[in-house]
Amino acid sequence: MPDDFTSANAVWDWIDLTPGDVVHVRTDTGVISRAVVDTLTDDGTMVWLRNDPMGYRSLHLITDPLTLYKQ
Repeated sequence: MPDDFTSANAVWDWIDLTPGDVVHVRTDTGVISRAVVDTLTDDGTMVWLRNDPMGYRSLHLITDPLTLYKQ
């Protein structure tokens, strides 16, 4: 996992994501995990992520306390 989580490589506008993109998810508690974008809404306000390597899916809203970093 990269150790350089800066605003420069953060994805602030989720509309820039596409299914299949690999991202790192950093929560407000500092937990970092790797995931693959499964699908997202047309307006980029919701994204389904598939956890890597476990494969479970999770739904996130743009207002959730997390930051996505594109790998």
